Amino acid sequence: MIGEVAGLNLVIEGSVKGNITIHLRNISFGRSLDLITKTQGLTYKWDKNTVIVAPPERIDEMYSITD
Repeated sequence: MIGEVAGLNLVIEGSVKGNITIHLRNISFGRSLDLITKTQGLTYKWDKNTVIVAPPERIDEMYSITD
């Protein structure tokens, strides 16, 4: 939903599961992404026009070869 509202591509890594309840008002996409990922023990990485959300170790694994 957040990616759609922000008009961005958002990819969630397959191991990310669960539900959260959020209510956002007067907050930027970047700040909301920071708060949501941190509270869930996740991280994200911008890859051109796409945001990848995953556990920190998975982000490291995915980008250790390509960076």
